[in-house]
Amino acid sequence: MPFEAVTTHDVSRARFLLEQVSTALLEADPQMRDDDALFLDMLDGEGADALDLLRAALRASLDADAQARACKGRMAQLAERQRRHEARAEALQGAVHQAMRDLGIPRLRDPEFTASRRQGGERVEVADPALLPDPYVRTRREPDKAALLAALKAGEAVRGAELVRGEETLTVRTK
Repeated sequence: MPFEAVTTHDVSRARFLLEQVSTALLEADPQMRDDDALFLDMLDGEGADALDLLRAALRASLDADAQARACKGRMAQLAERQRRHEARAEALQGAVHQAMRDLGIPRLRDPEFTASRRQGGERVEVADPALLPDPYVRTRREPDKAALLAALKAGEAVRGAELVRGEETLTVRTK
């Protein structure tokens, strides 16, 4: 159907689908009402063209994607900061532990904490995994999807696998 031939039914159907999506999103994340108020208000508007509704929904999608990328970048910065703090804490605790050992102090008390030296627990150290008997080795069996794809594309029949086409997707390019 050409773009110009969008009917009132098409507008209603587009609005219905978008309202279903927004309802599901609000159920999953009630804070969305505050975050995406303009998008939700747009759905409530009367007389909107079906294509305008779809364009608005894609703009909301692009905005959400931009926010997700910004969060990912911020999370990377915070993860690096976390790593530095953890390294600092480990270095300071290591220095205190060494000093307590050198000074022969078994326990250090403070109103905020008690630090105690203790023996390490027993653990297994494997010198050469190839020498271990079978009962002490786990074997993980998993499909080699790259090899399967190549074989199936080459026309080979592989029992237990088949070549299938994925779901249709939507590609959105921005200018």
